[in-house]
Amino acid sequence: MRTLPAGNALFGHFSKAVLDLEHMMAVQRGEPGGHTAYFRTELGLAPNSYLRAQASYYLACALLLEENDAAGAVLLYEQARALAPQLWVAARAGAALNALHAQEAAQPSAGI
Repeated sequence: MRTLPAGNALFGHFSKAVLDLEHMMAVQRGEPGGHTAYFRTELGLAPNSYLRAQASYYLACALLLEENDAAGAVLLYEQARALAPQLWVAARAGAALNALHAQEAAQPSAGI
């Protein structure tokens, strides 16, 4: 088996892909740990609409997990749907939005 030298462009690409996947899977499993900052950075660096949509989706998930920020998550889920309406990320973002709205509707109002 041949290994790639550390300075090789493919090594860098695959290392980044593994790091992205580790953060994505940890968020999906509900494990907090710096994912909000990671995906904020990814969103700022994303070179195309697909990667921006993906980063928006995972940042929204991380905001809910680590900061309990439903308002921020809603905006990011909507952004993900708008950026890539035909891709998987839009469907997941739409499902997450529906779940948030259902949760919101189920909560009793704090009327005075």
